Amino acid sequence: MPTRSPFFVWAILGIVLGTSWFLFTLNLPPQLRGLTCCDANDYVHSADSKRIESRITGDALPAEKEQSSAITLPSRLWLIPFTVATYRPLGYPAFLAMHKYGLRALGVSDTRMWVNFSAVSALALHFFAAVILFMAIRRLGFALHPAALMLFLLHPGLTSHAALPIADSLGVSLILLGLGCCGMTLATRKYSWMIAAGVFLAAATWVRPSYNLAIVALLVGWTLQSVMNRKSGSTVNIALFSLPLLTALTYVIVLAPRIIACGIQAGHPCVVTPHDVRTLTPFLLQVGQKSARVYTQVTPDGAGHIVIASDPFLKSFADHCPIGDESPMMDLLRCYGKNILRMPVYFLKKGIGLFDNYHLNTYATQVTPLPVKIMNRAFGAAAFGGFILLILFWGNLLLHRRWKNVLLTLLLLPIAYFFISLPLSIESRYGLFLAPIGIAAAIMTVQKSGTMKTWTRSGPLLCLALCMLIFFVQTAVWDAADTTPVLTIADFRK
Repeated sequence: MPTRSPFFVWAILGIVLGTSWFLFTLNLPPQLRGLTCCDANDYVHSADSKRIESRITGDALPAEKEQSSAITLPSRLWLIPFTVATYRPLGYPAFLAMHKYGLRALGVSDTRMWVNFSAVSALALHFFAAVILFMAIRRLGFALHPAALMLFLLHPGLTSHAALPIADSLGVSLILLGLGCCGMTLATRKYSWMIAAGVFLAAATWVRPSYNLAIVALLVGWTLQSVMNRKSGSTVNIALFSLPLLTALTYVIVLAPRIIACGIQAGHPCVVTPHDVRTLTPFLLQVGQKSARVYTQVTPDGAGHIVIASDPFLKSFADHCPIGDESPMMDLLRCYGKNILRMPVYFLKKGIGLFDNYHLNTYATQVTPLPVKIMNRAFGAAAFGGFILLILFWGNLLLHRRWKNVLLTLLLLPIAYFFISLPLSIESRYGLFLAPIGIAAAIMTVQKSGTMKTWTRSGPLLCLALCMLIFFVQTAVWDAADTTPVLTIADFRK
């Protein structure tokens, strides 16, 4: 693989292809963009004064049915950060509201116009995040081929979700920006990157509070790594030691309004209210225990239905260890303890489900053409295989106490998010954050294999191929068992 390919050629190619895929998704019928049901419809309603009918059926979360009409923004924009929504975080509705009021100031009040305007902004932010992540990898000393940037930019899952009024694209872009800025901070030791890292990570939590635990793990791990380096006699100066602490301080300051507002309800500082935790945790763990594939099926009349695909192994696992509503976490831990020998297969299946973003998009699941499914599967398989290698690489760093390696810190964010996500209900869009990181690892593995002279040194490449094979086999088995009716886009234009 050539290593001196012009950077801008790959970047332009990725932007052109990514924009084309985005425009295709943007022009799908409204049902296939979530504008008639489900999360997307609720998000639009949260930023709009008009009531948009939301039709949710099937095994929807109780909060989806009961709280959708309560998701509203305050009348004054400056009050937005001090409001804690029930179930829905306010970051994305605030993002939509900025576009709504921006176009309204120009005399445009049509809902679809500002929704599409927000989608264009989400796409631009995705492109920006892809470039920053790629730059950070290169500045840290890894000669990642520019083809990786092209794949980041055109990733079909990321570009298609940018066209939907849903929080995933914005949240993924923000957390990737935060991770990229952390990398640039470590590479340049500049406080501007440090502040940007804290701001973007906090903004990601405003959009998706589920990122908070993984971000906290990153900040704590980064601080501990600085301490370990100082104790081991390295020449880490005070400025370097202060980087994680000041990043954490920036994160807390930007997130403070939500922490305070949540604390007023809970009686202690928090990001998600105890009520939401009690409401959501049992359902997410119960569904996550018996299935690795959950998605939304939208019918031509605009109604949405939650599909929980069956897996015999996971169903058997769930049947032997039921999770109750009173103490779901303790029930889950007891279940894991009783089935310790089955856990590798259990987590392998859940991990594959997290990377299997094979649908046209979240709301166009049953109209996905075969070529699109194959393309998305190729991206998913490469990302899954690369990410497994990253986990093994990170474990090796930890085992050999390579405290000075910056990847020991940076990889903690995606790895923590990966393992936090596994026990929960798995929708493939939840794994979009991990996709560029896994793809980068896969490409680096292929690049390194070109310099290896013996089969022994080709172990990572063989491991990557094996992981991709397992991915394809498992997803093919799930496809064969999926009985969801197949429709066409034309069925939604009638």
